[in-house]
Amino acid sequence: MKTGSCRRLALISRPPRPVRRVVTRSGSIPRGFFPSLKNGQMVAYEQLLEADACLLFEMSPRVRRYREQPARVWFPDEDQIHRYTLDYELELIDGRRVLVEIKPENQLRRPEVRGRMDLIQEYMAEQEVPFLVLTDDTIRQQPRLNNLRVLWRDAPLASTPDDSLCHITRRLISARVQTFGALTSRLSRGTALILFARGYATCSLASNVTNDTPISLSVEKDHVWFQIAPRYGF
Repeated sequence: MKTGSCRRLALISRPPRPVRRVVTRSGSIPRGFFPSLKNGQMVAYEQLLEADACLLFEMSPRVRRYREQPARVWFPDEDQIHRYTLDYELELIDGRRVLVEIKPENQLRRPEVRGRMDLIQEYMAEQEVPFLVLTDDTIRQQPRLNNLRVLWRDAPLASTPDDSLCHITRRLISARVQTFGALTSRLSRGTALILFARGYATCSLASNVTNDTPISLSVEKDHVWFQIAPRYGF
């Protein structure tokens, strides 16, 4: 790998649609689709680790929306130029866009994969394009991931407008709702999920969420209740 060749990289970003079909190793059938409320549509994924990442994106109040396979990178490797398709683009609530690559930690330890990611990282830094690699060590932190899965299990078919969520939150605060059990006794679990995903409700994910888990409520949305990539503020 010629790391000094990074200036020859080229980035093709934001095509109108995903730039490749999402397929399994057999090359014919999509691996799966995540039913995103934030995007109002299905988001494709190639591996289960990407599906878990989509759950984090969905539940983080700092992520406004996200999409799969937003850009291609062309990079040199010895005497050949290779095309690489990035996994996701996140749009944060402050308007920033972050390109994300999902990689299992054991793959990232392979020199050729690590070298490729380093090359792309260096190029993105030169172009001032935020870019990060998320591994299973970050995505699958426990009990955080299992807690989010439990919350997502009752996801509604459609989201709820912020005006309605703010009104609901005011009523909950007036009623002195302070635990997860008290919250779900007054609301459907689907509505409770959206309060967490928008940051109106927060709780600790450091232990298993139960009916006795304390919660905090605020009519100001977007409160951060867990971090995916602190360096980028979400």
